[in-house]
Amino acid sequence: MLVQQWLFACGGVAQAVPIASYEGRLDPNVPYFGQISKPSRTGSPHDDFWWFTGNAGDVITLTVNRLEAALDPAFTLYTGFGSDTSSLSFVTDADDEIPQLPGFAGPFDDPQLLNFTLPATGHYTVQVWSFLSGSPGADGVFDYQITLGTPPTGEVLPHQPGNGLQPGVPAPPPAVPEPATVTLFGLGLAGLMVCRLMRRPA
Repeated sequence: MLVQQWLFACGGVAQAVPIASYEGRLDPNVPYFGQISKPSRTGSPHDDFWWFTGNAGDVITLTVNRLEAALDPAFTLYTGFGSDTSSLSFVTDADDEIPQLPGFAGPFDDPQLLNFTLPATGHYTVQVWSFLSGSPGADGVFDYQITLGTPPTGEVLPHQPGNGLQPGVPAPPPAVPEPATVTLFGLGLAGLMVCRLMRRPA
Protein backbone atom coordinates (compact mmCIF):
# COMPACT_ATOMS: atom_id res chain seq x y z
CA MET A 1 0.00 0.00 0.00
CA LEU A 2 2.78 2.44 -0.85
CA VAL A 3 0.31 4.79 -2.49
CA GLN A 4 -1.88 4.95 0.60
CA GLN A 5 1.17 5.52 2.85
CA TRP A 6 2.27 8.41 0.64
CA LEU A 7 -1.17 10.00 0.83
CA PHE A 8 -1.15 9.93 4.63
CA ALA A 9 2.35 11.40 4.66
CA CYS A 10 1.13 14.27 2.49
CA GLY A 11 -1.54 15.21 4.97
CA GLY A 12 -4.62 13.12 4.51
CA VAL A 13 -6.48 10.34 2.80
CA ALA A 14 -7.63 10.35 -0.80
CA GLN A 15 -10.48 12.76 -1.43
CA ALA A 16 -13.74 11.76 -3.06
CA VAL A 17 -13.58 12.36 -6.79
CA PRO A 18 -16.57 12.99 -9.05
CA ILE A 19 -16.77 10.58 -11.97
CA ALA A 20 -18.09 12.57 -14.92
CA SER A 21 -17.94 9.53 -17.17
CA TYR A 22 -16.23 6.20 -17.58
CA GLU A 23 -13.74 5.70 -20.41
CA GLY A 24 -15.36 2.35 -21.10
CA ARG A 25 -15.58 -1.28 -20.11
CA LEU A 26 -12.45 -3.41 -19.89
CA ASP A 27 -12.96 -6.58 -21.90
CA PRO A 28 -10.61 -9.45 -21.02
CA ASN A 29 -7.23 -9.60 -22.73
CA VAL A 30 -7.78 -6.48 -24.86
CA PRO A 31 -5.51 -3.40 -24.52
CA TYR A 32 -7.20 -0.01 -24.14
CA PHE A 33 -5.59 3.41 -24.38
CA GLY A 34 -6.21 6.54 -22.34
CA GLN A 35 -4.79 9.92 -21.34
CA ILE A 36 -4.37 11.52 -17.92
CA SER A 37 -2.95 14.85 -16.78
CA LYS A 38 -0.09 15.62 -14.41
CA PRO A 39 -1.60 16.26 -10.91
CA SER A 40 0.52 14.02 -8.72
CA ARG A 41 -1.94 12.63 -6.21
CA THR A 42 -5.21 10.80 -6.50
CA GLY A 43 -8.18 13.14 -6.38
CA SER A 44 -7.72 14.91 -9.70
CA PRO A 45 -10.84 15.34 -11.83
CA HIS A 46 -8.54 14.49 -14.75
CA ASP A 47 -8.09 10.88 -13.65
CA ASP A 48 -9.49 8.14 -15.90
CA PHE A 49 -12.10 5.61 -14.79
CA TRP A 50 -12.75 2.18 -16.32
CA TRP A 51 -15.08 -0.62 -15.26
CA PHE A 52 -15.49 -4.37 -15.55
CA THR A 53 -17.55 -7.12 -13.94
CA GLY A 54 -16.29 -10.17 -12.11
CA ASN A 55 -17.20 -12.95 -9.74
CA ALA A 56 -15.86 -13.61 -6.27
CA GLY A 57 -12.85 -15.89 -6.64
CA ASP A 58 -12.01 -14.86 -10.22
CA VAL A 59 -8.27 -14.42 -10.77
CA ILE A 60 -7.23 -11.38 -12.82
CA THR A 61 -4.09 -9.54 -13.83
CA LEU A 62 -4.60 -5.79 -14.22
CA THR A 63 -1.78 -3.80 -15.82
CA VAL A 64 -1.20 -0.15 -16.72
CA ASN A 65 1.78 0.63 -18.95
CA ARG A 66 3.08 4.12 -19.63
CA LEU A 67 3.34 5.12 -23.27
CA GLU A 68 5.32 8.26 -22.42
CA ALA A 69 8.56 8.11 -20.47
CA ALA A 70 7.74 10.98 -18.09
CA LEU A 71 4.51 9.39 -16.82
CA ASP A 72 4.54 7.65 -13.43
CA PRO A 73 1.18 5.84 -13.49
CA ALA A 74 -0.71 4.32 -10.59
CA PHE A 75 -4.21 2.90 -10.24
CA THR A 76 -6.80 2.15 -7.59
CA LEU A 77 -9.31 -0.70 -7.70
CA TYR A 78 -12.78 -0.33 -6.17
CA THR A 79 -15.92 -2.42 -5.99
CA GLY A 80 -18.97 -0.63 -7.31
CA PHE A 81 -19.98 1.65 -10.15
CA GLY A 82 -21.11 5.22 -9.57
CA SER A 83 -20.79 8.95 -10.11
CA ASP A 84 -18.38 9.60 -7.22
CA THR A 85 -15.61 7.58 -5.58
CA SER A 86 -17.31 8.07 -2.21
CA SER A 87 -19.98 5.62 -3.39
CA LEU A 88 -17.33 2.98 -4.15
CA SER A 89 -15.50 0.60 -1.81
CA PHE A 90 -11.70 0.61 -1.89
CA VAL A 91 -10.13 -2.78 -2.67
CA THR A 92 -6.43 -2.16 -3.35
CA ASP A 93 -4.02 -0.05 -5.38
CA ALA A 94 -0.90 -0.63 -7.46
CA ASP A 95 2.28 1.31 -8.22
CA ASP A 96 5.82 0.36 -9.29
CA GLU A 97 5.30 -3.43 -9.55
CA ILE A 98 6.77 -4.05 -13.03
CA PRO A 99 9.43 -2.45 -15.26
CA GLN A 100 8.44 -0.07 -18.02
CA LEU A 101 7.95 -1.42 -21.52
CA PRO A 102 10.98 -1.15 -23.83
CA GLY A 103 11.32 2.36 -25.20
CA PHE A 104 9.40 4.05 -22.38
CA ALA A 105 11.96 4.14 -19.56
CA GLY A 106 11.19 6.86 -17.04
CA PRO A 107 10.82 7.55 -13.33
CA PHE A 108 9.92 4.58 -11.14
CA ASP A 109 8.05 1.54 -12.55
CA ASP A 110 4.58 0.66 -13.83
CA PRO A 111 1.64 -0.68 -11.78
CA GLN A 112 0.25 -4.21 -11.93
CA LEU A 113 -1.98 -6.54 -9.91
CA LEU A 114 -0.68 -10.00 -10.76
CA ASN A 115 -2.97 -13.01 -10.28
CA PHE A 116 -5.27 -11.02 -7.99
CA THR A 117 -8.35 -12.79 -6.59
CA LEU A 118 -11.53 -10.71 -6.77
CA PRO A 119 -13.21 -10.50 -3.35
CA ALA A 120 -16.83 -10.07 -4.50
CA THR A 121 -19.24 -10.55 -7.38
CA GLY A 122 -20.37 -7.44 -9.25
CA HIS A 123 -19.02 -4.27 -10.83
CA TYR A 124 -15.46 -3.01 -10.35
CA THR A 125 -14.07 0.47 -11.04
CA VAL A 126 -10.43 1.19 -11.90
CA GLN A 127 -9.10 4.73 -11.32
CA VAL A 128 -5.92 5.49 -13.30
CA TRP A 129 -3.92 8.49 -12.16
CA SER A 130 -0.54 10.22 -12.27
CA PHE A 131 1.66 9.80 -9.19
CA LEU A 132 5.09 11.48 -9.39
CA SER A 133 5.25 12.19 -13.12
CA GLY A 134 7.51 14.61 -14.91
CA SER A 135 6.39 17.09 -17.55
CA PRO A 136 3.92 15.93 -20.21
CA GLY A 137 4.42 16.54 -23.89
CA ALA A 138 3.11 19.44 -25.93
CA ASP A 139 -0.47 18.15 -25.66
CA GLY A 140 -0.33 18.45 -21.86
CA VAL A 141 -1.41 14.87 -21.15
CA PHE A 142 0.18 11.45 -20.73
CA ASP A 143 -0.70 8.40 -22.83
CA TYR A 144 -1.04 4.97 -21.23
CA GLN A 145 -2.30 1.46 -21.95
CA ILE A 146 -4.51 -0.60 -19.62
CA THR A 147 -5.14 -4.35 -19.95
CA LEU A 148 -7.37 -6.66 -17.93
CA GLY A 149 -6.01 -10.19 -18.18
CA THR A 150 -8.23 -13.12 -17.23
CA PRO A 151 -6.98 -16.71 -17.47
CA PRO A 152 -9.18 -19.09 -19.48
CA THR A 153 -10.62 -22.24 -17.89
CA GLY A 154 -9.23 -21.35 -14.48
CA GLU A 155 -5.58 -21.37 -15.61
CA VAL A 156 -3.39 -18.61 -14.15
CA LEU A 157 -1.36 -16.85 -16.85
CA PRO A 158 1.68 -14.62 -16.38
CA HIS A 159 1.57 -11.12 -17.85
CA GLN A 160 3.11 -11.19 -21.33
CA PRO A 161 3.40 -7.68 -22.83
CA GLY A 162 4.55 -9.01 -26.20
CA ASN A 163 5.56 -6.09 -28.41
CA GLY A 164 4.33 -3.56 -25.84
CA LEU A 165 1.09 -2.77 -27.64
CA GLN A 166 -0.68 -6.11 -27.41
CA PRO A 167 -2.09 -8.05 -24.46
CA GLY A 168 -0.68 -11.35 -23.28
CA VAL A 169 -1.36 -14.36 -25.47
CA PRO A 170 -4.00 -16.60 -23.89
CA ALA A 171 -3.12 -20.22 -23.33
CA PRO A 172 -4.42 -22.55 -26.05
CA PRO A 173 -7.50 -24.59 -25.19
CA PRO A 174 -6.79 -28.06 -23.79
CA ALA A 175 -6.40 -30.76 -26.43
CA VAL A 176 -9.22 -33.28 -26.82
CA PRO A 177 -7.85 -36.66 -25.64
CA GLU A 178 -7.66 -39.45 -28.20
CA PRO A 179 -9.69 -42.65 -27.52
CA ALA A 180 -7.81 -45.01 -25.28
CA THR A 181 -5.85 -47.77 -26.97
CA VAL A 182 -7.60 -50.40 -24.89
CA THR A 183 -10.98 -49.18 -26.22
CA LEU A 184 -9.84 -49.52 -29.83
CA PHE A 185 -8.47 -52.98 -29.08
CA GLY A 186 -11.79 -54.03 -27.55
CA LEU A 187 -13.73 -52.81 -30.58
CA GLY A 188 -11.41 -54.78 -32.82
CA LEU A 189 -12.03 -58.01 -30.90
CA ALA A 190 -15.78 -57.48 -31.06
CA GLY A 191 -15.58 -57.05 -34.83
CA LEU A 192 -13.65 -60.31 -35.25
CA MET A 193 -16.20 -62.22 -33.19
CA VAL A 194 -19.08 -60.91 -35.34
CA CYS A 195 -17.26 -61.95 -38.51
CA ARG A 196 -16.66 -65.48 -37.18
CA LEU A 197 -20.32 -65.87 -36.21
CA MET A 198 -21.46 -64.75 -39.65
CA ARG A 199 -19.12 -67.24 -41.37
CA ARG A 200 -20.14 -70.23 -39.15
CA PRO A 201 -22.29 -72.75 -41.14
CA ALA A 202 -25.90 -73.12 -40.04
